[in-house]
Amino acid sequence: MVPNNLLHEQKGNGAAKEKQRAQKAQKKAAAAPVK
Repeated sequence: MVPNNLLHEQKGNGAAKEKQRAQKAQKKAAAAPVK
């Protein structure tokens, strides 16, 4: 789920890098054990 503000910022030049950074953060969160 992507916040609307990120969808709007995808028009910017740094959108791809920001998207990759968000995906890496999600993968880290998913890999981390939930307690």
